[in-house]
Amino acid sequence: MPDEPVISVRGEAFLEVEPEIAVVWVSVMARDKDRRRAVELLADRTKLITGQIKEYGDAVEKLASGRVSVRPEFKDGKPRERVAGYVAEAGITATVADFDVLGELVA
Repeated sequence: MPDEPVISVRGEAFLEVEPEIAVVWVSVMARDKDRRRAVELLADRTKLITGQIKEYGDAVEKLASGRVSVRPEFKDGKPRERVAGYVAEAGITATVADFDVLGELVA
């Protein structure tokens, strides 16, 4: 036995708190037969969406762009065939602190 007293504690806790922030991911896509046009459409759509999110002001703590990709689409899904068009995709992440705004933003 140890010379000093030993305290052993076992227990469980459950804590429920109101959330402080929500992170919303938005995906933007554009398709066109011309690669350059697909990228232009994607840029326009991304600018439009980020502008709409910025209109919520201080309710949005952080707004960040994510990955951007452009990939060819093949006729009949076969890579050996000719390119039928291009798909451009981008991601946007918004950190929202006001949950009243969150409902509007998500809807």
